[in-house]
Amino acid sequence: MTRSLPKTILLAATLATSALGAVQVEFNRYFEAGCTTPLGAATVTSGFCVNVEGFPIVGWDAVVTSGACEDSATRPVLKVFAEPGCNTGLESGIAVGAEPRCVEQDITIQSVAVSCE
Repeated sequence: MTRSLPKTILLAATLATSALGAVQVEFNRYFEAGCTTPLGAATVTSGFCVNVEGFPIVGWDAVVTSGACEDSATRPVLKVFAEPGCNTGLESGIAVGAEPRCVEQDITIQSVAVSCE
């Protein structure tokens, strides 16, 4: 048991170091204007694409829940796509911060991604 402890500590330290640069954003979709009737939320981590159900919506918001960009000259940007896979169909991108920002947009979102720009 004591022999595996140093490996466990090393693994935890490695995971913590690799997660320092990751930004996590909570992305919410809404059925009504003004971001009042929620459809559901998804957590988006920088560097990853999240496919979401393609329901027509009229609003969405996003807020940084943890992390920060490694380069202090950049900030997290949430990009929403009308196609799955985050490769085509870019509809919009907004800077995301500590306060939720409601975007009223009649759209069917298929995927979302976060990057530092």
